[in-house]
Amino acid sequence: MKSNSKSNIIIRLIGIIFVLMGLSLNQFTWLAFFDKDGFLSIGSKFIILLFELFFVLIGIIFLILRKKSSKYFFKNIVFALIPLMIMITLIELSGRFFYFNYVNDDIFVIQPIYRKLKRSFILWRAKDIAKHGLEIRIPDDILYLKQGEKLLTELMDKYEQHFIELKTEVDIIDANFSVLYIPSHSKGSKIGSVCHIFFKKLAEKYNVDFIDFSNDFFSYDFNVVTLSPENGHLSRFCNKLVADKIKDYLDVRSSYHSNHTFKSPPKLLGDLQPNRSETWTIVNSMPYNVTTNSQGFRMSYDLIFPKQKQRVLILGDSVTFGPYLANHNTFPNLLAKKLNHMEIINAGIAGYTIHEETALFKERAKFTNPDFVILQVLDNDIHGLTTYELLLSPRFKHIRYSITDAEKELLESRINW
Repeated sequence: MKSNSKSNIIIRLIGIIFVLMGLSLNQFTWLAFFDKDGFLSIGSKFIILLFELFFVLIGIIFLILRKKSSKYFFKNIVFALIPLMIMITLIELSGRFFYFNYVNDDIFVIQPIYRKLKRSFILWRAKDIAKHGLEIRIPDDILYLKQGEKLLTELMDKYEQHFIELKTEVDIIDANFSVLYIPSHSKGSKIGSVCHIFFKKLAEKYNVDFIDFSNDFFSYDFNVVTLSPENGHLSRFCNKLVADKIKDYLDVRSSYHSNHTFKSPPKLLGDLQPNRSETWTIVNSMPYNVTTNSQGFRMSYDLIFPKQKQRVLILGDSVTFGPYLANHNTFPNLLAKKLNHMEIINAGIAGYTIHEETALFKERAKFTNPDFVILQVLDNDIHGLTTYELLLSPRFKHIRYSITDAEKELLESRINW
């Protein structure tokens, strides 16, 4: 009898504890103890609700068990665990379903599964790395681990060679050259730290001005300076901060003018399709309007020749281009509104790195007769020089690439990834 009473008390206590945990695990508790920003995303609220229901239901199950005979105590425990496992499974499946819909833009769940299986199959069959290595993407974080050191050094050397080529071309037209660094990783991350040091030392080595946006970027929460959680690109607010940073740099150099002029510029000066005004839906939930001028830049007007104002050419990737924002909210356009005596040219193209930016400048953009050339760099620019990434470049579709020895060596050690 005592054993029966003792078992009932234990089960009752367990049930009460679970119910109390469920009732206390709410949004206010989470905000108070775990979230530094005082902000919960829709995903976080959904997960908290699931766990809240989970603990309450488990508590109720134990309280019901309390009324059963102790003779069947262990049997009841087993039968209580069955719905518990079913509930955990349902929570896991529903959580995965929600996560898929929250972070993926694929219409069907089979699409990312197919891509993962395809990559796994390629890895399995790629005994001959030289033949199949072009089909395998090297994750960017692998470069910054011990096994990626050799390839990282190779890519940095390659980046430096393209940088020298670009600087030489800029010097020929007597333009002021500078590097604008904008972080893309959280403060203290190894990738961000290594890339920041690399770009800064590279600029110093070749006497190029380094516009460092790191402190400005890290002065605010990541959700403020980016479009997070939906996307990691810069928010309108951060674009405004970048525009202010560049303005401060240009204000003290406002008297600089290039003495070089191309008298007969080509019709197409940028790499975008000219004369477009359309809505882009790269991410279904984030449509935005893109307007290009007749010269292939993301601008609402054409450059006239000969130029009437100083010109600032900004080369870069998607950060300069300004995805998920209208033209007027990109930092080149915001900068143009602050500097009426200058023309700001947005030559940014999503996915570009130093290889494409140098080619764009040599073949087209230099004919804009810029007085200033700003190269916007990002943490993923070095990784963008891997063979797999170069094959994705629309600018070099005609070039046949082969993986390097360092890439082959890293791919052969892929089992340790």
